[in-house]
Amino acid sequence: APDGLSPASQYGTYNSGEIILEGEGATVYFSQNNALTGSPLGNSATIFGGELASIVLSQTGSRNTGEISVTGTNNSAGLLQTGNGNDGNVDVSGSNNSGTLVQTGNQNSFSLSVAGDSTNVTYTQIGNGLSAVNGAGPTVISNGGTVLITQTR
Repeated sequence: APDGLSPASQYGTYNSGEIILEGEGATVYFSQNNALTGSPLGNSATIFGGELASIVLSQTGSRNTGEISVTGTNNSAGLLQTGNGNDGNVDVSGSNNSGTLVQTGNQNSFSLSVAGDSTNVTYTQIGNGLSAVNGAGPTVISNGGTVLITQTR
């Protein structure tokens, strides 16, 4: 686990998480932090991983919702959300792909989908209230390459 932290931990109250791993060799680092203890403002996360998946989910703040789905072989995905009221979704399929969505600020909503083979994508939103067009997000299909997108307000 990164920084010596345990692979699955939740701090604060009213956090919920579900992790489903199918296949062999999958690893998950999962951490949620809700500083607003004593009120129903926790974070929620759903993680699904397939064969040789490597998944990182870290949410700091409150009312964050994160979903990660990794299918195919030898794929990795990450979702890092800092702030309050963020909603993020990362879906990675194919083989040897990675997808990471980082949201910093409040009330951000975004979805990232990566397919194909040997594609690495990082999408970063920094600011408040940034949302994807039509409630979706970019879909990246590639047969080798790196895509890095940063949106700042």
